[in-house]
Amino acid sequence: MNMHNASAVLYGEQTERRAASLGAVLFFGHFGAGNWGNECTLQACLHHVHRLRPQAPLICLSTKPEDTLWRYGLPTVGLLDFKRDLRGSRDKSRPRMERLLKLMAAQPANIVHMVQTMREVDTLVMTGTGMITDWGEGPLGLPLSMFQWAALARAMRRRVLFLSVGVEQIESPVARELLRNALRLADYRSFRDEHSRSQLLAAGMHVEQDALYPDLAFSLPVPEVARSARKPGTVAVGVFSHKSRGVHHHTDMAEYRDYLEKMGRLVLHLLSRKKRVRLVIGDTSDIPVVEDLKAWLAARESAPFESEPAQSVDQVMAQLAEAEMVVATRYHNVLLALRMGIPVVSIAYEGKNDALMNTLGLGEYCQSIDTFELPALIEQVERMEAASQELAPRIAMQADVFRLQLDTQYARLFGLGEQPEREPHVRKPTPSGLPLSARR
Repeated sequence: MNMHNASAVLYGEQTERRAASLGAVLFFGHFGAGNWGNECTLQACLHHVHRLRPQAPLICLSTKPEDTLWRYGLPTVGLLDFKRDLRGSRDKSRPRMERLLKLMAAQPANIVHMVQTMREVDTLVMTGTGMITDWGEGPLGLPLSMFQWAALARAMRRRVLFLSVGVEQIESPVARELLRNALRLADYRSFRDEHSRSQLLAAGMHVEQDALYPDLAFSLPVPEVARSARKPGTVAVGVFSHKSRGVHHHTDMAEYRDYLEKMGRLVLHLLSRKKRVRLVIGDTSDIPVVEDLKAWLAARESAPFESEPAQSVDQVMAQLAEAEMVVATRYHNVLLALRMGIPVVSIAYEGKNDALMNTLGLGEYCQSIDTFELPALIEQVERMEAASQELAPRIAMQADVFRLQLDTQYARLFGLGEQPEREPHVRKPTPSGLPLSARR
């Protein structure tokens, strides 16, 4: 199938007629690209919406629909990505403008497919993650797709929900306008932290009354295999591909080699203390970093360590669950460890890491990836180890609070009259998560 001309072709065996009769829910996100953070928010959302609406068909919008269909067995719609399609066009002999015109000529058919899909849907859900950004995308990637689908849903009187979304830098004026307008079309918005909401306030959007709810991954069920996986003395070390930092950050080889050496020396330090070390990833783009780190360690004849790149969210959680402590950069490596009550030291590449750690009272265990120093990192790791017996139960308790808060959000939006589970009197989401249409 030609994905350039089939951005909204429905994959899977469930028919559009069945979706129409039951009021389907359509999930939007950067799925299928090998980022386990994106996948775990989708996985969490699918689980809870199905729990509350077991008869409603679920449909996914995905950048790689074949992968999403394979993982979840759900009808899947391909997201058009002008930037990717233009860059990845097979016929490189044609001028860029000619390729662009060819893509534009395909848009009427794409719009028809989008309308056909939306007819079968009663709710469009933007499923969390840091999607309100042009980080790594530019305006012709997700910002354009998000606006297109939100505008179509609104025009066809479907509900548009932004659930616990993250907001990061938006440097392109075009992307900023597309994302601002997509958010304005929403019937309901919530943000995963104050950091995200403040980004939009600074951009002049009136989001003061929008709700704060934790990242959707805190509602992800913990796999049974992860509940009894803890192995004493194990430290999970999460590596990070600097190429993932997107179009607004340039990383030269010297910067990368410095990062690699610091992480390598951290692993050597842990091994010298007889720790069992497991390397973990949060995105398939991290796999080359694992290989580079393994080569760096092999050259120094290090003690054995474990490394098996995960191929699913459940595998990531199972690997993290073995650890007594996690040292990681990827936001959802950090979050999934916290979800399971595991103490974490974060090497942050964006403000979202710091915001998350500060929320759990762990701000002293953070450093920036651009400035972190190995002696300080080792000191944080040793301090965390000494405090882990006290911190782990506290982290687990707060993670349960977050889960209950998210249960409340799901019940309000999808519960069809069910009463949400009572929230604990700790860190209630503020302000109330009422639909925008209900606010004055």
